[in-house]
Amino acid sequence: MLKQDVPLRTGWFGYRKLDVENCIAHIRAAYAAELRLARQTQQGMEETMAQLRQENKALRQRFAQQAAAQAAASVRAEGSDKLQQLTRKLEAAHAEIRRYQTRLFACERQMIALRRENADLEAAYEQAREELQMAVARAEKAEQQALRQEYVADVKASLRAQLDRTSIQEPDGTIHKVTRRTDLTGERS
Repeated sequence: MLKQDVPLRTGWFGYRKLDVENCIAHIRAAYAAELRLARQTQQGMEETMAQLRQENKALRQRFAQQAAAQAAASVRAEGSDKLQQLTRKLEAAHAEIRRYQTRLFACERQMIALRRENADLEAAYEQAREELQMAVARAEKAEQQALRQEYVADVKASLRAQLDRTSIQEPDGTIHKVTRRTDLTGERS
């Protein structure tokens, strides 16, 4: 499975942590299903290979016994026809053994391909997990920045409201409201 095969929806990367956790759970479930399927296929291939090895061994033994029995019989018989027949049978047995060895080799190649695919799946899963973690970190940082700005704005508004309600009594007894200084340069808002 390649990187582009991982279905990541951009809508999942909102500011809510639950959305990202749901995305991670979805990807983990998909990966687990594919991993189970790959392992089942691998196990089936290993069982087939073991069965082919047993069949190959049994055939070799059977053909060796038959060849030995036929060779002994042909030695006793003086006809060259039997020797030629035994030679043909032995060649047929060797051909069948080669066919089984070819099937065994094909199964081994398929096992290697499945192992590679499993490694690719694990690498894609790890990369997707890392991307999700980075997306969660960026979303949390943006959310923290927004909350901080909101908090600073609330504090400033509260202070302004308090200063607007504040009055100063001068030593001569006059009372006036606090006004904003205009003589400051680069005034902050």
